Amino acid sequence: MIGGIYMPFAFFYPKLSNTWSNKPNNVVSQHLEKSLSKVLTNYYPLAGKLNDNISVDCNDNGVEFFTTKINCPMSQILNDPYFDKHNLVYPKGVPGAYSYEGSLAVFQLSHFNCGGIAISMCLSHKVGDGYTLGNFMNHWATITRNPMSSEIYPISPKFDGSSYFPPTKDEDSSNVLNNNIVPERENAVSLRPPLPKNTMGNNFSLFSILTKEEKEMDLAQVVSKLRKEKEEVKQKYKHAKIEEFLPITLEQYRKANDLLVNNSCYDLYRFSSLIKFPLYDVDFGWGKPKEVISPNSTSNAPIKNIFFLMDSKNRDGVDVICSMKEQDMLAFERDEELLQFASPSS
Repeated sequence: MIGGIYMPFAFFYPKLSNTWSNKPNNVVSQHLEKSLSKVLTNYYPLAGKLNDNISVDCNDNGVEFFTTKINCPMSQILNDPYFDKHNLVYPKGVPGAYSYEGSLAVFQLSHFNCGGIAISMCLSHKVGDGYTLGNFMNHWATITRNPMSSEIYPISPKFDGSSYFPPTKDEDSSNVLNNNIVPERENAVSLRPPLPKNTMGNNFSLFSILTKEEKEMDLAQVVSKLRKEKEEVKQKYKHAKIEEFLPITLEQYRKANDLLVNNSCYDLYRFSSLIKFPLYDVDFGWGKPKEVISPNSTSNAPIKNIFFLMDSKNRDGVDVICSMKEQDMLAFERDEELLQFASPSS
């Protein structure tokens, strides 16, 4: 049920400080590769191979790690999301790919001529979600920073996860966006209760609401409907036995699919929340990232009509990474109602 698309995220660090400031590029690369090999023993499915698109052969085949030099300052990429070299911080051809013959997780270390670096990870959604990626990056950073750390836990042999997004900034942000796009749509939200640190994989459900008329697009009404529907789905899983999870999930998928089939004349927009994920805590020993990004906007984006909600760096707001058709994006950025809540990137 999960698409095999590769989720790309890049973590940007300014000119390295302290003991790393004068280290040659190859020393930094070797240090990261060494710690990567250690953390993979705790996330062993990522080093395996996908079999028949339904299972992972944990054959310890390893992952791909690339290094590159980008001949521009880091600021040129971070300050202009439409810069044509934006995707150079990711392994070529991997972000957003559905078919890739390489490893299930692919990494790249990019050195900028200003002395800063970017570390990117592309993870197959077949074996993990944003929660998995965030945990992996933090555990990798911890081992890099302190090889003797006791914070690393081996993953569960069951290789699954169950999750939900709490109804806080997610709802408000999604619905401010929702009010400014189309009058009717499926709203898919992952269910994420508290998880042990060793959980990875995918196990999520869907729920949907309809807003056929403009009066139903009122923010308070939409949030209320979302909360009601989400609570009903949560209760189904809360009182179910483990063996009942799959039938419940399949039923939710069927309902969502029926909604799309019966309303196929409408465009589909996807919302995915990474709020409260510790992406800005990924510290390899040279400080926390200046910026965390994913490919976005205009014609170069791997997926169209998708919105990623993330905590802002200072945790005092929400960053929304948008991917839309160019003409839709231009209109979206000029929407007067939206501009009351948000400021487009410059």
